[in-house]
Amino acid sequence: MKSVYDQVKDGQLVCPVTKQTLSFLTNELRTQDGLRTYPVANGTPIFLDPDLQREYISENGGEMSQKYETKPPR
Repeated sequence: MKSVYDQVKDGQLVCPVTKQTLSFLTNELRTQDGLRTYPVANGTPIFLDPDLQREYISENGGEMSQKYETKPPR
């Protein structure tokens, strides 16, 4: 599985609203025109409305990314 960084670098991950390419900054992704940003929590981009982004991160601490990173028992 490719990392978010590699997906952005390869142009495979784009803004879900505008379909613009994204740039990877320290803890966020930004659209080419700079008008939309998406936080990255524990390696997982949060593609939600800005109000929902803050709520998700503050309440869940990026819990969804932890679920995806945890491998199921064999």
